[in-house]
Amino acid sequence: ACEELASVTFAEGSKLKNVGAMAFHNCGKLASVTFPSGCPLANIDASAFKLCGLTSIAIPAGVTNIGEQAFEECSSLASATFEPDSKLEFIGSSAFCESGLTSVTIPAGVKRIEGYAFAECGSLSEVTVLATEPPMVPEHSNLFTGTVPGNPIATLTAIKVPVGSVDKYKAANGWRDYANLFTDGSTAAEVDFEFDPTTGTIIDYKGEGGDFEIPATIGGVDVKAIGDNAFSHSNPLLLIKSVTIPA
Repeated sequence: ACEELASVTFAEGSKLKNVGAMAFHNCGKLASVTFPSGCPLANIDASAFKLCGLTSIAIPAGVTNIGEQAFEECSSLASATFEPDSKLEFIGSSAFCESGLTSVTIPAGVKRIEGYAFAECGSLSEVTVLATEPPMVPEHSNLFTGTVPGNPIATLTAIKVPVGSVDKYKAANGWRDYANLFTDGSTAAEVDFEFDPTTGTIIDYKGEGGDFEIPATIGGVDVKAIGDNAFSHSNPLLLIKSVTIPA
């Protein structure tokens, strides 16, 4: 392992398409990895960042595959976010197991999640799944199991899914184990907003309308302001019924 490696930045114009298996495994002081805008990265392979000191990671939109144990035992990893229009389809077994995630939003295009993907994340309180149809997972997959086998993570209070999808998740393999945690995702997804993290300002709304609550944070940054014309630019075919502003 590169014991003193503290940060990795991929330059603008990088043609990086793959982070290979165990590429940064056990780099305990690696706290920051930055990918440039438009990075063509498609795969993060098995154990690529396992046992790293990452505190957050923004995963490029083009990534389709996160391999098994990719971020396992990254105990300081409080935030893993996916860029808008994420093409992610697959999350491997134990991909974020025993990480420090406090919340996570799983992109709408995810088709399969393997067992223990988010198990034993001792600070995980909320999961949002954007897919209207439950991603395939193995039966009794222990996706969100805690330190006590068969029981969910003690801090996990809600799994938010799209309006109208709760019953589908409650009936689906691997998901039904958490039936008492499902709730309609009335809080709008972070990807529904164009957001300026430097000022904490919502610039534009790009969601599907209906009744929704503006999230208190976007990408781990507090929402502090709603910018000029933020909702007036919305698709005129959308029906925004009500908006709740967080405390």
